[in-house]
Formats: sequence, C-alpha cells, structure tokens
Amino acid sequence: MILKISEFEAKKLIILIYIIGSLGFSIHFSRQFFQYLTPFTLIFTTFLIFKFHQEIIKAKEITAFAFVYLFSYFIEVTGVQTGIIFGKYYYGIGLGPKLFDTPLMIGVNWLFLSYITASIAERLINANWLIKVVFASFLMVLYDFFVELVADFLGMWYWQNNTIPIQNYVVWFSIALLIQYIFHFSKIKFNNPLSSVVYLSQLSFLIIVFFVKIFIYD
Repeated sequence: MILKISEFEAKKLIILIYIIGSLGFSIHFSRQFFQYLTPFTLIFTTFLIFKFHQEIIKAKEITAFAFVYLFSYFIEVTGVQTGIIFGKYYYGIGLGPKLFDTPLMIGVNWLFLSYITASIAERLINANWLIKVVFASFLMVLYDFFVELVADFLGMWYWQNNTIPIQNYVVWFSIALLIQYIFHFSKIKFNNPLSSVVYLSQLSFLIIVFFVKIFIYD
C-alpha cells in the first residue's frame, strides 16, 4: 500500500513518474492526456512530500502552510485579473479546475515548491538563516525560469505576445523571500529526504520537455 511505502521506494516512484511524464509529453497523441494528468501528479507528489515530513505537523505548521496556499493563490488571482503583478498572462488546462480564472492547484504548487526548497536549503547550507532563506528563494526562481520555458507547451499558462517580462522573476523572488522568511519565523524544521529528488526530478523533466518542444514540435 502507498501509505506503507518506504523512503527508497518513494524516491524511485517519483523518478519513474517524471520519466513517464517526459515520455508522455514527447508523443503527440498523448500530450493532451498528460496535460490533464498534471494536477493529479502534483497532488500525489505533494502527498508523498508531506508523508515524509520528519516532524509532527503542529498548529504552527498548519497555519504557515495554509497562509502560503491562500496568499499565493490570492497573488495569482490578482495577477491574472489585473496583469500588474507578474505581467499579462492567462491559465490553460494544465493545472486543473479554476476559480476566478486561476487554478486551485496553483497554491499547492507554490506550497510544495516552497517546502522542498526550504528543505534543500536546510540540508545544504550550514550558515545563518538569511543565507538559507535567500538560497531557497533562488532555487524557487531557478525552477520558475525552467518552467516558464515550457509552461505553454504543458498547457499551464500563456503570456501575452509569448513574452515573459523580467518583472515576473523579480516578483517571484520577492514572494519566495517572503514565504521562506515566514517558514523561518515560524521555526518550522525542514528535513525531508524526498525534497532533493522531487526538485531534481521536476527540473530534469522541464529540461527534457524543453528540448522535446524545440526539436520535435517546433
């Protein structure tokens, strides 16, 4: 049963999921099907991440995680409706059902990405909290850089005139800093053994899909 999955099995499963995803998006007739699968993959990945959270989830964790979800969702809604935060863009089918033209899953995406980058920073950086916060925020923006290259291909979102404004990355980094500081301020302990595997698997997936987009579809 998935509830009894070991750490090693979970890591293998995550890698396998994103390998299959890479193949699914590489084949023309299965591409749209995998676009519809994306929200379920995100939910399942998030479930695995929190299953291997090394500490008991208490009220402070729940409060911080709920805030990150609601805050990031509110920012995205405002961004879509006004175009003044990230730039002018709109969402496709790739992240599932929408409310106010914004997928409900986008808050989950912000939450799990914030979580795994905080965990990676905690494991890799043996320095003061500010360096950890900045490093985790950098990892979040690095992820966004790669996902922006294929977001339209994945059916996630589309930029006006196919142009990604610089302000998108500036705002992303600013929001990332705020979220990572909230995690630090809440004194949440991040020591999740799956975080690096999830981050690297997703990054590898995005890079592979980018080359598929360039060399097969364009």
